[in-house]
Amino acid sequence: MLKENQIKKSLLIEKLFDILEEKGRIEEKDIENLSKELEIVKNEIKAIISFYKEFSEIKNKNAVYVCFGISCLEKGSRKLYEELQKQGFDVRRSYCFKKCAQAPVVKFKDRFILNQKMEYIINIKNPDVKNLERNISFNSNVNGKIKIRRCVAGNCLHKDVDLSGFDVENCGCLGFCGFAPVGIIDNKVFQLSPTFLNKIKQDPTIINRENFLNFDRKGKIIMKYNDFVDPFNIDSYIKIGGFEGIKKAVELGKERIIEIAKEAGIRGRGGAAFPLHIKLQGVMQQKENPKFVVANLEEGEVASYCNVILAESNPFIIIEGIIIAAYVVGATKGYIFVNYKAKEAIERLKNVIKQAKDMGFFNFVSNDFDIEIRRSPSAYIAGEETAMLEVIEGKKAMPRNRPPFPFQQGLFGKPTLINNVETLAALACAVSYGPEVFKEYGKGQSIGTKMISLTGNVNNPCVNEVPYGIKVRKIIEEIGFGFREPNKGLLIGGPSGGILTNSSLDLDYTYEDIQREGAMLGSGAIFAIPNSMSIPELVRDLMQFFADESCGQCIPCRVGTVKLTEKLNDFLNGKNLDRKIDEIIRTVMNASLCGLGQAAPIPLITAMKNFPREFSKNFQEVS
Repeated sequence: MLKENQIKKSLLIEKLFDILEEKGRIEEKDIENLSKELEIVKNEIKAIISFYKEFSEIKNKNAVYVCFGISCLEKGSRKLYEELQKQGFDVRRSYCFKKCAQAPVVKFKDRFILNQKMEYIINIKNPDVKNLERNISFNSNVNGKIKIRRCVAGNCLHKDVDLSGFDVENCGCLGFCGFAPVGIIDNKVFQLSPTFLNKIKQDPTIINRENFLNFDRKGKIIMKYNDFVDPFNIDSYIKIGGFEGIKKAVELGKERIIEIAKEAGIRGRGGAAFPLHIKLQGVMQQKENPKFVVANLEEGEVASYCNVILAESNPFIIIEGIIIAAYVVGATKGYIFVNYKAKEAIERLKNVIKQAKDMGFFNFVSNDFDIEIRRSPSAYIAGEETAMLEVIEGKKAMPRNRPPFPFQQGLFGKPTLINNVETLAALACAVSYGPEVFKEYGKGQSIGTKMISLTGNVNNPCVNEVPYGIKVRKIIEEIGFGFREPNKGLLIGGPSGGILTNSSLDLDYTYEDIQREGAMLGSGAIFAIPNSMSIPELVRDLMQFFADESCGQCIPCRVGTVKLTEKLNDFLNGKNLDRKIDEIIRTVMNASLCGLGQAAPIPLITAMKNFPREFSKNFQEVS
């Protein structure tokens, strides 16, 4: 059994978030109170506060936060940051807010300002600007009026739109984030611009003549019913067969569910691609109790936001996946580890947990099974599975040495199943629909579908779901609606992915084909690089991200990522790029403790290989 003080101490980070939300700062008195309540010495609490910038940063309610993720940088956020500084704002850098399709993203007073011009943002201090505090009304149910199912995922939710006078229902992401806000009218997807809404108020028949977008279920498994499921209403999920997978799992038995996961070819969707059935089997066979299931929704990578969109669109499928996994491995509790910035996702998941528990779905695991949400400070390293366990336990986000592995000794030293939320959603689908549905799609060892985050130089940056084996070119043309301007290459696999030339457009989107080119599928992020973008500058920004996000535990990563950033900065400032950079790369990759450092140089390696001219301008041999 767990010791009582273990549970107490694990609440530290949650308590710090509560104080921060209530007061905007953490004071000495708060530290004293927490020390008594949680039985933690004050210096330990202060060490945690200083480790996470969210707790240590001096707060200012009028501060403006500008995203420096690569999607926002590509849309001019650096220039925006500099201009806001000149205008006298307290402007601060931040990393990904998960609204990448509407870059550049600015946050002010808990309001997101998406894809707006400089002049608009400057006026946010003006008290005459309306809607600073948003009050979004859902389910207006105006009888006899035109019915609109409006997407309420993040990229659409934070775009101002007046829907008064319409009969409004909610739905999840439709894959047209670049056209936000969008909604469904008469089974057609429209961009809900003020002009369009005024037109159909005057003449509802105009929807038969206006251009529309098409939500296509083909090639989708997890997002298949996003046009129907209301993320606030559990009944909408039950109507499409939701939670039947749990009942089916109990009927089929634990061993059969593991076989289904194997037959469906479900691999970790968060980046590691480890087979799910092996993890399920490993935790199930452990004799020690209690056991835990941890669903990873930290998603700290820049330009990667499909996990957050999944939770904002269909949180039910995540909860169902957790319940099925908990039943299989015999877990007594589930945790969802969520980046604290994903507030809509957190609130929706909390709502689903309550509804599912009240309706008795948790009892399929055990009478006392429960799921708890734990917020993560926005530290990319916190998404590493053992660092995540440390955070849930109320500690610094620092990876553990392995072995033992989490399936042996994980959370609180007990057997733990850790999987990305998309992986668990895939499990729910495989049990509900059967593994045959996954076998309809894919190529080789890449079976089923993958949610992707498509950003950068495309006309429709978005989250969508694609079958493995689809041509990368088809993703760009049919989902991204083509390149916005002439294109240079692609960053595939997120910030630690590979930077490839346009020849990668002819690749099949599979683990094997992408890996052969020195990249990886990773979390499903694809960033299109326009001709106007400097490859060395892109790599410098990625390396700066890794340097900022390193936990500092091991020297190769802590020092090496900074050194690589400095070398790239020197190069961009006209200095020579010498061969010593190869030595730093090898040290970082081979001697770092966890995946952050081990993978950090990949974009630099692939960029130098595939774009040698951009690195050869001042290149010289050094003996």
